[in-house]
Amino acid sequence: MPQFFVRLGALAEIQIAESELELSRGSRVVLRSARGVELGEVVSPATESYIREEGVAPMKVLRLIGRQDEWLLGRLERHKRRAIEKCRQGLLQRQSDATLLDIDHLFDGSSIVLHFLGNVDSETEEYVRLLASEYESIVRTGPLAKLLSEGCGEGCGTSSGGGCGGNCGGCSIASACQSSDA
Repeated sequence: MPQFFVRLGALAEIQIAESELELSRGSRVVLRSARGVELGEVVSPATESYIREEGVAPMKVLRLIGRQDEWLLGRLERHKRRAIEKCRQGLLQRQSDATLLDIDHLFDGSSIVLHFLGNVDSETEEYVRLLASEYESIVRTGPLAKLLSEGCGEGCGTSSGGGCGGNCGGCSIASACQSSDA
């Protein structure tokens, strides 16, 4: 299965992901990483020598980002901005030395990762834990999270299209199923 370098998160970390889909530089994808379901951008095909040398287990590209995903991204961005502002205010109130750089929100709403500069003391850590819990409960929607990560069944959005069977009309990733079958 072809493998690609994919850029993830606020810190633009580069990882390897495998995909059944034809991908090119700049393709925005939904993928399953060790952290959960998140978004990435394809940087380039991974070189055979790098794959052998590193021996890293690749992430799995689930599908290209579709129109329905864009709507959800807008919603997640609004919640992210609120969480950043609330966290910064909380850090000021607690006179914390830590500086919030950015937040990575996973696409399925299962968790957020906060990136800090400076020392994160125990009081700040407890505050951040509560904030993350509140934020995750806002963006998490059980059935939607499952649909985002699995589509309408196993293989949905891939060239095998296992779960599609032509009934993709109500599936959030129908365009991926239809375009991969063409």
